[in-house]
Amino acid sequence: MSTIVPNCTITYPKDLSRFNLNIDALTFPALTTDIVSIKLSILLDGNATSYSSVDITNIIQILTGNVDYTTTSPTLNGVGTLFLSELSVNDVVVTETGDKFVIESIIDDNNATAKSIAMFDGYSLAYKISNNIEILASAINGTTILDDGEYSFIFEYKFTASTITNSASPFTKYVVANQYNCVEDKLMQLALHCSEGCVDMEALKNTLLLKALLDAMEISINESDTATTKLIKDKINRYCLLLNNNCTSC
Repeated sequence: MSTIVPNCTITYPKDLSRFNLNIDALTFPALTTDIVSIKLSILLDGNATSYSSVDITNIIQILTGNVDYTTTSPTLNGVGTLFLSELSVNDVVVTETGDKFVIESIIDDNNATAKSIAMFDGYSLAYKISNNIEILASAINGTTILDDGEYSFIFEYKFTASTITNSASPFTKYVVANQYNCVEDKLMQLALHCSEGCVDMEALKNTLLLKALLDAMEISINESDTATTKLIKDKINRYCLLLNNNCTSC
């Protein structure tokens, strides 16, 4: 069983109540019927003691029947399949041989077309992979609000032999939503003061500097530049400390 970690991105709403973890299903490893569960271990700043695993087995749906696929045609021929009710256009299907297909069209229950041909000829079970996982803050830290920090996500595959294999390396993401919301609230307050003709220029300067640091940090996050992200994060924390201002709890 391959234990490569699938590519992921993460988004979170302004209310900070949950993660939306978006998986690139085309990077998901091959699956076989001996898989029992998939869990996602979530660590904050490397601390494994206060964060538990979240069961995400429901991102996998075993399709009914078997699928026949070849290296010469994008046609998927099903035997005993229910393509019309179980698949939609743009769904990602993973086979036991490791082939991955993006569904282009569905003709009937036993015939569909993929956007690419197979790497191997095969006839096997197939799995549909969901590309979005919603994880509530309550499942991570027992509260209704996410913490800021560096989150590491480790996929754990459990097989019938009751063994757990971790993904080869964790997927890591900085989350600075609390700081962003704090700065946005400050800017809103300053805008209200501006309309009243009364502006604290020092507060304006400090808030704009924090906003610039957070914007720079977001760019480094999107570019997966972990080293630069950490440097900017440290600068933000030092600056907040210098101002005697906790930016995560305005």
